[in-house]
Amino acid sequence: MRLILTTYVVAARFVGAAWHEREAEDSIIQALGGKLDSAANIVLPGDGEFGERAKRWQASEEDVQETIRFASDHDMPFLAVSGTHGSTSAAATAKNMIQISLRNLNTAEISKDGSSVTVSGGIKSKKLIDYLWTRGKQIVTGACECVGLAAVALGGGHGFLQGYYGLLSDQIISMRVVFASGEAVTVSETMNVELFWAMRGTGHNFGVVTSMQYRIYNIPLGKEVWSWEAFTLPATSGNVRKCGLVLMNHAVSEAPLIMHNIAFNGPLAEARQYTQAYHDLEGVVAASAEGTYLDVPRWMQIDDAGFVCRIRDFMPGVGVMRFPADVQAYNLTALVAAVERFVEITMAGPEFAGSFMMLEQYASHAVMEADSSKSVFANKRDKLLLAPALAYRSVNEETGERNEALDEKVRRYGEEMRQLLVDGAEGMGGSHSYVNMRTAASL
Repeated sequence: MRLILTTYVVAARFVGAAWHEREAEDSIIQALGGKLDSAANIVLPGDGEFGERAKRWQASEEDVQETIRFASDHDMPFLAVSGTHGSTSAAATAKNMIQISLRNLNTAEISKDGSSVTVSGGIKSKKLIDYLWTRGKQIVTGACECVGLAAVALGGGHGFLQGYYGLLSDQIISMRVVFASGEAVTVSETMNVELFWAMRGTGHNFGVVTSMQYRIYNIPLGKEVWSWEAFTLPATSGNVRKCGLVLMNHAVSEAPLIMHNIAFNGPLAEARQYTQAYHDLEGVVAASAEGTYLDVPRWMQIDDAGFVCRIRDFMPGVGVMRFPADVQAYNLTALVAAVERFVEITMAGPEFAGSFMMLEQYASHAVMEADSSKSVFANKRDKLLLAPALAYRSVNEETGERNEALDEKVRRYGEEMRQLLVDGAEGMGGSHSYVNMRTAASL
């Protein structure tokens, strides 16, 4: 349960911009501005902050309600975001609408008995992890530090501690949800029960979650130490059968490489009994470190300041489409075929530099033990999260327009690789697509 065989190195997000018609700007400010908290902001095209904050920054649940009522009354679509880590390509269609940012809703308060924390809907994983760690507590979150807690939990949610406590959605005790009408309700095992069942696994579109009561746990004595090992080796078919994520990184190699990460809740000396086989692989380059749970994201480059969370700082204009296929067991023949196709695609030209194929495997003991009837999440038996991911210049930096021809090419290539994995899962429990990683192409 302490060993996490994961190749989760890089991920990305794409969120469409929110735009308002210029002629409606004055009426928006007049009609909506006076109803909001003084800490709330309305940012419009032409404002200096618009490029960075093309959205409404709410400061309270009431602000969310008022904004949604305004949008509904004026037949304007709206989109609520927190960590902006979602990968659905449908977000690219988000124009002429109000985008509601929940980032100002980022408070946390531990219950008197210390068994739960009440968090606002926009809080990010890193802030919450750090807050709880200093108080001797830990919490199941997504792997990346930059994602919002609520958004990941609504999709089921995989993370490093799920082997101990279950999925993120299993931790939700209650939620405050604002509907499209502007009405706010409590959703729990005793209130709006069917909605509670549905939202823990497929909860992104029922309403906007403004706060959540969430289970937390004492950091076990003697379990404060975590360790990490990473193994890099050529992406040959033989090595693919043995481990790893395949990454296209021209800064390291002109040919795709396997980069395999292992996180372990214990010291390196104990982890070695599980990792020695990787050290023995021919041509492998190994790295390792020892610290606490707070260090794991940095080791894997998924910390708030790392490549995954800041991908557009490193690759301006980049978009990433992921094509997930969650399966119960490896079909190595299908995996090798998918990787070989990935190598062909990424070696054909420079347009997909930075692309990768993710193979994630988290501890699953508590996930499997949880009562499946308590939530709608249907993929608990899928222990392996496989996802070809193509990174490319999705936006013309000069014009700001989508590269639609390349978009279509990426969808075609991604579906080819995904289909190889899906076909390989036939007769082995089938495959699903983890909702938190899906693009429109893989729905």
